[in-house]
Amino acid sequence: MRDKNKLAYNAAGSAAEAAVARATRAARQQLRRLLDEQVQRPPEPLSFRPPETAELPDGVMIRAEGLAVGDVVRGVDLTLSPGSLYVVTGPNGAGKPTLLSVLAGRRAPDAGVVVHGPGLRIGYLPQDSGFSQEHRGLLETFAAHRAVHVDDAMAELTRFGLFGPVDFGVPVNRLSVGQRRRLRLAMLFAQRPHLLLLDEPTNHLSLVLVEQLQEAVEHFTGPVVMVTHDRAVREHHRDRVLEPADGRLVQPA
Repeated sequence: MRDKNKLAYNAAGSAAEAAVARATRAARQQLRRLLDEQVQRPPEPLSFRPPETAELPDGVMIRAEGLAVGDVVRGVDLTLSPGSLYVVTGPNGAGKPTLLSVLAGRRAPDAGVVVHGPGLRIGYLPQDSGFSQEHRGLLETFAAHRAVHVDDAMAELTRFGLFGPVDFGVPVNRLSVGQRRRLRLAMLFAQRPHLLLLDEPTNHLSLVLVEQLQEAVEHFTGPVVMVTHDRAVREHHRDRVLEPADGRLVQPA
């Protein structure tokens, strides 16, 4: 283009600037669409991630001796060390939930003692998930239980994959029984316990979540005591099954 043809030069420059502006706007719109439609990162595999051990001098985390509660628990002795796993089964009314609540320190025994390792963090999952009087939203309730900022609580819940953002504002007392159970599990995973005491952990859960929970228990390095009537769980751990008999825990014949 000749230098003296300023009109054509200016017109060409304006057209070039307009083309760049259009390309920039198109790139921004494409980026915005990618951000809005991005594929969410899948949740991490469920894991209890125990912290450093909290053992007694002999490597034991809990030692129970001569436990007695009413007529259902009489003279129970139990030692829980890292790697130990017991599946407790038996008829209703045999004292299984009572035993777990005593081991968890939620109930005092009528006789006997329970000694915990220093700083022991017990992951206790009761059979009843509760929350019937909790009117706060799911996310707010989880954050309050964890004593963390809401943003941190949201990150944890998202990482577990047990709930989606659509559930975060739902009042907890309006959740289904299965959703409340998942909330209890989320709190348990976030706690990072040294030891697990699980009362009917597979109740009200989907088959997929049951499998994920079983895998998390399998990889957990701390002691586990699991009360269950689930036949598949009992069969899987058949060499570690204990049953109440006359108030004590014995291996089935």
